[in-house]
Amino acid sequence: MKDVSLVVPLFNEEESLPELCTWIDRVCQENNLSYEVLLLDDGSTDNSWAVIEEIAQKNSVDITFTNGSGDVKPKKADTINADLVKANVYNILDQKQITAWLDLRNKAAHGQYEKYDLSQVQLMYQGVLNFIIRLNN
Repeated sequence: MKDVSLVVPLFNEEESLPELCTWIDRVCQENNLSYEVLLLDDGSTDNSWAVIEEIAQKNSVDITFTNGSGDVKPKKADTINADLVKANVYNILDQKQITAWLDLRNKAAHGQYEKYDLSQVQLMYQGVLNFIIRLNN
């Protein structure tokens, strides 16, 4: 398990990503912390994805897969979630909770506001905060 797990949602951040990742690396190295950074591109229209690919390649992290037609595609969140369980970053119960959070996030992203309510959003928010705190302790 890593000492620090950072989840960074981003939208059109191609200019700030390299500096952010360099800063995270420097701070964690200076403090002898093992770490991981999960960069979540939320549909950027700039070159954020290309920057993420460069950062992943530089750090030997596989973020894509090749489908049956030979096309290279980004991994889906569910696949990355399963990969993190296999890598013992967190357990299967955490995986199920994250899957539920992803479902709620997808409903919001696709304008399906009638499919959830404020109490579910509040539970998700508190759950994510608790998850991050627990993983970093």
